[in-house]
Amino acid sequence: MSSEDPEESLTYNEVNSWCSDALKLYCRQRGLKVSGRKQELVARVFAASEMGIPVLPTAEERIATTANEKARLLDLGNGSSLPDLSTLKDWLRESDAITSWPPIFLSDITVFLMEDHPGKDVALHERVLNEYNEGKAYRLYESGWLKEIYWHPISTASEFCFLKANCTHTMTIGDTPHTAWIAADKKCGKIVSAYCTCVAG
Repeated sequence: MSSEDPEESLTYNEVNSWCSDALKLYCRQRGLKVSGRKQELVARVFAASEMGIPVLPTAEERIATTANEKARLLDLGNGSSLPDLSTLKDWLRESDAITSWPPIFLSDITVFLMEDHPGKDVALHERVLNEYNEGKAYRLYESGWLKEIYWHPISTASEFCFLKANCTHTMTIGDTPHTAWIAADKKCGKIVSAYCTCVAG
């Protein structure tokens, strides 16, 4: 049994027979600590094997995954796609573009969120409505958790536009703000794609 094989469950005796370098390699490949005496490493490796902790993706695999996810988010599904936000220049500040923002309502947000949870995530729908009724969304904006919103028309010919802003999680105000964006129909406000750089996406 190889220390690099992530598929098969290892016995304690197998792990105990490995040298320290093999134990450390197994841990390093899974983002686990490599410090400690050999018996601590043995216990860590055996526990990781029992829990099925996978090998972390390589830098190249992470880059490829990110590129694929970006392409998926920008794909409109009809043979066309939205441009990469990082290539767009001259984003307009809130004070200069608010009159051009699409008419996005709570119903548009709820419909977009529910598309990934068809017919089953009633709790999400109720939470969105409750937060709207309680004014939480506006209070978070007013309190500065959501920073200034920028708008980009993509082009005069495009039927869609982007809105983006930095935002801070309410429980971790000291953290680096995340960037959230949405793409919406300029006329009706239908959201066609969205993303946030937080762990949840």
